[in-house]
Amino acid sequence: PRDLLAPVAGLLVAARLASLLDRQSLVIESSLGAEELRALLRNHTIVHIGGQHRGGTTLLLEGLASNPSISVHELSSATTEAMRLSSVDSAGFGADPAAAAQVAKERASLLSSKLHNEGIFLQDVYPKTSLDHQPRFFLRRRVARLVCAALPSLGDTIRRRLSPPLADGLLPWVSCRLAEGIGGYAFSGASRLGADHPLADKAGALRLFSQWAPHWDMSRPLLLEKSPSNARAIGMLSAMWTAANAAGARFIFISRQPIAQALAMRAFIEPGDATLADQLEHWLCVEEAIRDDARRHLRSVALLSLEGLAAAPASTLDRLLGWLGLPAEAHGGGGTLARWAEGVRASPNAKYVAAYRESLGGLHGREDHVALVDRFARRVADVSGYALDGPIDDFHNAPVRDRAWRAQWVNGHPLSIEVV
Repeated sequence: PRDLLAPVAGLLVAARLASLLDRQSLVIESSLGAEELRALLRNHTIVHIGGQHRGGTTLLLEGLASNPSISVHELSSATTEAMRLSSVDSAGFGADPAAAAQVAKERASLLSSKLHNEGIFLQDVYPKTSLDHQPRFFLRRRVARLVCAALPSLGDTIRRRLSPPLADGLLPWVSCRLAEGIGGYAFSGASRLGADHPLADKAGALRLFSQWAPHWDMSRPLLLEKSPSNARAIGMLSAMWTAANAAGARFIFISRQPIAQALAMRAFIEPGDATLADQLEHWLCVEEAIRDDARRHLRSVALLSLEGLAAAPASTLDRLLGWLGLPAEAHGGGGTLARWAEGVRASPNAKYVAAYRESLGGLHGREDHVALVDRFARRVADVSGYALDGPIDDFHNAPVRDRAWRAQWVNGHPLSIEVV
């Protein structure tokens, strides 16, 4: 009976989260007019953080938030009140202010504790590619597991024979591996938002800025937005801010050793929804999109790794802040940066490296590792500098990104990369 009730309980939890993630939950429109929004854009630089889920983006956000010149997305008392009022208007809580206040409190908690203040959940301008895991996402996965059990090769057949738009629509219903959401979104061509996207214009930029602005402190010159999926939206975002004449747009991407990241992702992925090979392929879809779209759309980009940040948090962040153009006297953030650095774990991959080493002693463990190395090592090294074919203990270390690696990553494009 417990096994039968578990899926029902899961759907109930998903439905509760979805009720907090609808348009009225977290999206707030600025009360400012178009001219006022344009003036703010002309006087602020937008800074985007992207990378892998479970790859260090939140840690990096917390470090940069310690600087007094940088504003990050937060729920102020004003935005929480706006959420309370939206609850009154949209959910029928007008006769029960206490209930409306409680819903607003839950939404604020959800944003900070579950959604990690990610900008993608504070807007409804561009698609979320099921990263919000609405109930329909869980329904599609349950259907896909049934289809996979009966027709395990159907997903591969669809990928080979149908056009990408048609395949993207069908695969979430039939694919054995995740085809959307966390751990699967990058397999979908629709998640790659390029400079030719219909929203990549001044109107799209103003709509997006209007929804993000209420969560920023406009007295600070740098406005920081973090969403791992920015890795697949470089073209659209850069084109938006150019069209809107923003003072500037900077992009920072953080990576993590792919096997450690894959094991860390197990907290978000149901067993059987993705093999380790599937996860490494997804990791590459993210990293290769960063490289290829940075070449096409950016003049400057900052690259860092979770391992490097964890090994030297203060000095790494200091270099990054310098790249953002902040004066030396602003780097300390009144001691907040030092306190943040003291709390950073020096070896974030330790338990995952230990678990992977243990798995190599199991049945076929060594064979599986050799197969992963043969299939992925060259692409991983080219795009990131990580070495899959080295000693397992090296999985603790930052990637090697020397002059030769930087040259091939840029590949002759007019792109300056800051490797931090």
